[in-house]
Formats: sequence, structure tokens, C-alpha cells
Amino acid sequence: MNWKDTFYKPLKIKNNPHDILVWGCIHHSHDPIHWEDPIWNQRGYKSAKECDDGLISNWNSRANNDNTIGFLLGDNCFGNGGADKFKNLLRRLNFKEIYCCAGNHYAAWWQLFEEAEGNEYILDGVKKITFMPNYFEAFINGKPVVCSHYPLISWNGQGGGSYHVHSHTHGQLKNSKLGRDYKNSGARVYEVSVEENPFPISWAELDAKLSKLDAISFDGHGATTQNPF
Repeated sequence: MNWKDTFYKPLKIKNNPHDILVWGCIHHSHDPIHWEDPIWNQRGYKSAKECDDGLISNWNSRANNDNTIGFLLGDNCFGNGGADKFKNLLRRLNFKEIYCCAGNHYAAWWQLFEEAEGNEYILDGVKKITFMPNYFEAFINGKPVVCSHYPLISWNGQGGGSYHVHSHTHGQLKNSKLGRDYKNSGARVYEVSVEENPFPISWAELDAKLSKLDAISFDGHGATTQNPF
């Protein structure tokens, strides 16, 4: 895919729906010493390393190197030497291809992106990493989906039934009235952050969940007004 296409053309992915995995906000190697309650503790682990190892194990329990196409929707990796740490994380994750957003914690993503040709990087001559913007549109097995690091109140094709998946909020939407209204609206939106999904969610699972919901639009656009969805 020409990297310029990511600005205006939907990504097109076809694969076994169980071999497409979506996740966000891994926060690999995140050990914030100034936090009274560090993120690894919030996730039920005893250290940053135990959290890193546990999440990698959770991913690999649902993935393999030959068939898996992954989506990581941002906030992937932390720490000095970010590019090398990000490479080591990607080496340990099972996948054939993976599409990575930067998120709002983007240093490691950016450092590895600087080594890429266009927006693609081939790791160890085997694994394909594609760097994606924090918002992009895709057809996954023919279904339109808007992927974003951040949750959106309005997205392309919403009135026509397109899906929206996001991370960033770490399961915190339930803590405000606006967030609860959004989360419980019945719209075809799903949060893929680790806090909501300790294991990556497959496209088979996402499609089963979201296809049951109504095509609710918050912005007045109907089923015939979106392009290209």
C-alpha cells in the first residue's frame, strides 16, 4: 500500500476472522515511578515486567506467525531506546502483518517509523509492520470500520452501519455521564483497550458484537450520504 493512500483510501483486509486481532494501549515497558498506582498494578500485575510478559502471552495465545493480521491502536511502547524496545516487543508478538497507530504516547512508534521506508518496516526480514495514522478507515472482510486511537462521537459511514473501534480511554468512559451515554448508546462502537479486553479481540468476536447493534447516527448523515462507505 502506498503510504499516501492511508490519508484518503480505506485499507482493505481479507483474512480468516479469527486470525484478525485488534487491541490498544498495551503500554509496554511503562513503569511510571511517580504514579501512586502504576498502570501495571491497575491491571492486576505485580510489576511492569510481569505485565509486559502477561500481555504478550495473552496476545500469543490467540495469534500465530503464519496467519495473524493485527491492529494495535496506539500507546504501544514506552522508555528510552524506544525503537529497540518496540522491535523487541514486536519480535515477541506472533503475527504475519500488523498495523500500528501511534497514539498519544508515540516516542517509540516515531523512532521506529523514522527507520521505515514509507510507512512500512519489515522486521527481521519476516514480519511486516505498517505505521498508520491515529484515524484510518478500512474494509475488513468487506465490512466498513473506522479505527482510531481516540473515541469518536461521529465517524464516516455511521448512519450506514459502519463500525468504530478505539482505545485510549482505558475503560474509564463509565466514570462520567457523557462517557456512559456514549458507551451505552447502542451505536456500533467498541473500545479495545487492555482494560476492557485483557486479551486481544478477534474480528470474528467484534463483528458478532457490533452487527447486532443498530446503525445509529449522531450527526444527521444517513445511509446514503457517506463516501466511500
